[in-house]
Amino acid sequence: MTKMKTTATTTTDKIIGSKSRRVQSGIKMAVVLYIAFVLLMSPVFANSGPVIMEGHPGSEMIVDENSQIEVMHESLSFDVQEGDYRVDSLVEADYQMHNTATESQTVKMAFPLVSDIMTLQEKVKVEVNGNVIPFEVTYLDQFDSSVDMPSFKTMLQEREAEITVPINLEMKQYTFKIPEDIEKCNLEIRFDKTNLNARVFVSEINSYGYMDGLFTVGKSYFGEDHREMKLILESGELKDIQIFCKDENGADYKDKVIVEEKTITSEAFYESVAKDLSEFANLDTLTDQKASFLEKAFNEMRAYEGRSLVVLDDISSYLTSPRIILLTYEVPFAPNEEKSVKVTYSLRGTFDRSKSSRPTFEFDYFLSPASYWKDFESLTITVKTPKDKPYVIESSLPLEEKALEVSDGLGKVYTAEFSGLPKEDFTFMVYEKPSITAMDKAKGRWSRYYSYLFVFFVLPISVVILSAVAVIVLIKFLLKHKKNK
Repeated sequence: MTKMKTTATTTTDKIIGSKSRRVQSGIKMAVVLYIAFVLLMSPVFANSGPVIMEGHPGSEMIVDENSQIEVMHESLSFDVQEGDYRVDSLVEADYQMHNTATESQTVKMAFPLVSDIMTLQEKVKVEVNGNVIPFEVTYLDQFDSSVDMPSFKTMLQEREAEITVPINLEMKQYTFKIPEDIEKCNLEIRFDKTNLNARVFVSEINSYGYMDGLFTVGKSYFGEDHREMKLILESGELKDIQIFCKDENGADYKDKVIVEEKTITSEAFYESVAKDLSEFANLDTLTDQKASFLEKAFNEMRAYEGRSLVVLDDISSYLTSPRIILLTYEVPFAPNEEKSVKVTYSLRGTFDRSKSSRPTFEFDYFLSPASYWKDFESLTITVKTPKDKPYVIESSLPLEEKALEVSDGLGKVYTAEFSGLPKEDFTFMVYEKPSITAMDKAKGRWSRYYSYLFVFFVLPISVVILSAVAVIVLIKFLLKHKKNK
């Protein structure tokens, strides 16, 4: 009897084991199918990046409306570079000019562009008869893409109204030094100001904020050579200063922190800020504009963001924002003299994935400022496209594709010739195909909308369903297992 019972038990166990394996196999299959589903959806996520990233418009060279200089011809070329999210075009505007006056004159010219401190120094060049000439750089307001470029007079008026900074203005500098015998510590300084409107510039920190009615700045030191924190106050004094300095074990070193206070001039202050911002190399070329430019930046930061605590990293980030930049230079002309003036710089395209799953890049260029010249006789436009985006699919002006006899690694070349100045400004769009097909549009809509649908609807529901199926299968298995017992 005992033997038969043992045999029966063994058979039941085998049956249960077989069912258990089938249940486990079913659950594994469900998991595999779910993973496959997620993997199949991954291309959707790959296309769910930014939809639009604004580019920077370009503009024609401009002069005073009473200029006696005529443009006999302009060759305007756009050499579009390859890229995925950021695509630039190298712009060359080459003017053949003629002084119609019977006397010599020196003509002030200006070239407005939209850029930032970091990229302005890249590929900006002004040439007269093939010789590179110097130009002055004026940083105007931050660029608002919703409005057109301001007029020449407006820009010159803003240039003349640059902020003047008294170089002998006295400022207070507070330096907090950590002795070398303290190997590691977290330094935090809390303070208030006697002049609530005064700005405080802070360097060598990695945290800041406002707590319990006090400003607070801090940094963790781990044996760095530069073991100090500086706070520079433009007016008044710091008050209610509190020092916190502890290591990771809680040892308190606040009594060992050395505090130095001294008066510096605003000239020394702006020189030190420019030095700290050494990654913006062309700040050093501003010379007398350096202080006024930084003062303008500080004022704009406070106006837009309400900041009275100015941090070096914030300035670095702020200076990379696009703004209108004016290049000004003077060109002398003898009576009836003709000269060539060429400006070269980089123009940022607008990334747009709202029309298709693959992005288009649009470039905008203002031609209207060229109407300030006494006369404008003719214009040639050339657009060179890269091999990954070879097609101009939209253009505000008629472009003709030029046949290339020998492939030189370019995509395509488009040209247009005009007698006089076109009434429209020039915009063109490049794409990887000759046109945006209905399938491209459908793929774009699918990738944009389904990515949100998948994240907020399909994925949560699939997780719930999969979990419910797993629970139901498990309950059925347990019930059958109990019944077989």
